[in-house]
Amino acid sequence: NFTEDGIVLRPDTYVVDTRFSTGTAENFVELYVDPETLPTSLTPSSPPPMPEGPKGAMTTAPSFPPTGSLLLVNKRLTKTDVTISGVTVGRIHPLTEASIHGVRWGCYEVTWAYPDDSSATEQVCTVASLRPANPGGPSAAVYLEEGRPDRDEPEWRYGPPDRDRDGVADSDDECPDEAGPESSFGCPDGDADRVPDYRDDCPDKAGPAKADPRRSDGCPARVFVAAESIEITEKIYFQTNRSRIKPESYDLLDEIAAILNAHDEIKLVEIAGHTDSQGRDAYNLKLSDARAHAVKDYLVAHGVDESRLVAKGYGETQPKADNDTEEGRAMNRRVEFRILEQDVRMIEQDADEVGPPEGPEENDTAAPPAE
Repeated sequence: NFTEDGIVLRPDTYVVDTRFSTGTAENFVELYVDPETLPTSLTPSSPPPMPEGPKGAMTTAPSFPPTGSLLLVNKRLTKTDVTISGVTVGRIHPLTEASIHGVRWGCYEVTWAYPDDSSATEQVCTVASLRPANPGGPSAAVYLEEGRPDRDEPEWRYGPPDRDRDGVADSDDECPDEAGPESSFGCPDGDADRVPDYRDDCPDKAGPAKADPRRSDGCPARVFVAAESIEITEKIYFQTNRSRIKPESYDLLDEIAAILNAHDEIKLVEIAGHTDSQGRDAYNLKLSDARAHAVKDYLVAHGVDESRLVAKGYGETQPKADNDTEEGRAMNRRVEFRILEQDVRMIEQDADEVGPPEGPEENDTAAPPAE
């Protein structure tokens, strides 16, 4: 409730941003507060009535805390919680100096009645934050005046239902009655690996950061499915200057085969071979292609449908690191598994499917020197 009058803001003018929110509707008001333009005190009053909206109407009368709904400050402010009737209702951000009067700050309960005879109770709050105004800029000084609306027709925005108030709509929330971040589909996620605790086989130990949370079991793994690739965190070893796979890499390749056989939604994978820049271009291209085909042959021999795999060598044309250092060259010698085709609908349907086996978390996909 206020009227407006144009002024030029001074350095000691502060802006009070207030947001009147119910979780399904919000009304934003910006107040420019000049220490000398407001009276020393104001009489508290009831909040403005809630209008009927397109999805329902408020059926219980709201009421603010008796005298605590007004925030009266006449001193230097520090970052502190604001308490009304023993209940913490907001936080003031640091200010150098201000004298602010008449800011409503409080919460109350309302009940919404919907056309289908259902109802929901929500906490309605007026939340305020304070920030310095831009001195010298033309704007509007806002004076609190009881009984006058801030606009002729209030504007309300209704959002989708969100029972646990975690910001994730119930229709997208895997845990609509337990609050959780959007990154874990609205569910609790104790190890912050984006895999909800209820389907995380290792809820106290984070899975790979790049793993697709829809297809991960939440455990550390040396082979796992990412959004557009199958990632490996250990080396695939080959004999020097040859495409023959060393036996020490058989277990890793067995896990890759198991992942492919467990994820029917992955329709086509490219096995890409890479080398560093040592040696001739043509030789590196030929060697990388032979190694990619050797990996493909191994996977096919261990149960992966050949129609789901293509192999290609890229030689030294796609480096990941600087070839001027041994460390960089080691990173460039690698085999990658790129998902070229996948069925997104199957991914959504099988989001709780068992994920990759456990293993170390390092992400070193380099192969031994090709020399």
